[in-house]
Amino acid sequence: MSSQKIVDLRKKTPGSDFIPVRFAHAPARQSTLRAKKRKIRVVIAVFVLTVIGISVYGISWASYLPQYNVQRVDVVGTQAVASGVMRAYVETLLQKDSYPLLSPRNIFLFSPRTIEQDIMRYFPRIKSAKVSRASLLSTGIQVDIQERQPFALWCESESNCFLLDDAGFVFAQATSSSQTSSHYVFLGDMPEDASSTSPIAHSYASAHFQGLLALLRYLGQAGFSPQGAHIVDDRDFTVPLAEGFYIRASFGEDASAVAKNLKLVLTSDALQGKESELEYVDLRFGNRVYYKLQGGEEMPS
Repeated sequence: MSSQKIVDLRKKTPGSDFIPVRFAHAPARQSTLRAKKRKIRVVIAVFVLTVIGISVYGISWASYLPQYNVQRVDVVGTQAVASGVMRAYVETLLQKDSYPLLSPRNIFLFSPRTIEQDIMRYFPRIKSAKVSRASLLSTGIQVDIQERQPFALWCESESNCFLLDDAGFVFAQATSSSQTSSHYVFLGDMPEDASSTSPIAHSYASAHFQGLLALLRYLGQAGFSPQGAHIVDDRDFTVPLAEGFYIRASFGEDASAVAKNLKLVLTSDALQGKESELEYVDLRFGNRVYYKLQGGEEMPS
């Protein structure tokens, strides 16, 4: 057998750069380190979530403690609305949330302003509502109510009338007793969006109501007895007087001038002493006044 030549690789041959090869174990150590870091992050996250959960539960539990919840509701100022009905309604507002995280009756969390608005929205007769507590830690609330007062009637027909306050807001169906005690009666003009069954919670002639009231006051100061107003259309209206006739007028006219012109025309030679014979006086044309006697024709003054 021929002899074999063996090359010793450990020996560095002339002219070559020999670099020993070493097998590194760093990737394995880095993988282990990353796994440990992930475990630490998971533990921290679980700990934080546990603390948050315990805190939320504790806050929720504390919010339901009796000493921090409304225990009594007192209602003051009701007249037509029964205080028991108002109290029961406020109680429902304090419990309106289903399974809330925090107690809706909590004295620090419930909203007095929201309750006030809900009361006025639900009860059109209520003009204002004020919810308050006697002290910071008081568990009783007081609801001060101011009801709207009947000022006039708005009637769809002789048997179907509604109560108005002094701002023209319709707030209740009129009864026979309220109809007899009312000073003014208004007819015509209800908003188109008013319910077909009830105009309650709408305003009568909202754009013109204060102007109508001003004219009625001026007529009263001039010695007449206005009984209300009947809106004919978006421009004209009539005012019946207890003296037995009515006047025709237009929106936008000066109320004091209309009352003054009526007084002047009734003292004219053509009409002086004939008030009982008048059917109407038309005051829609400024200084040009027309009138009509019962059974006669319209005449200029």
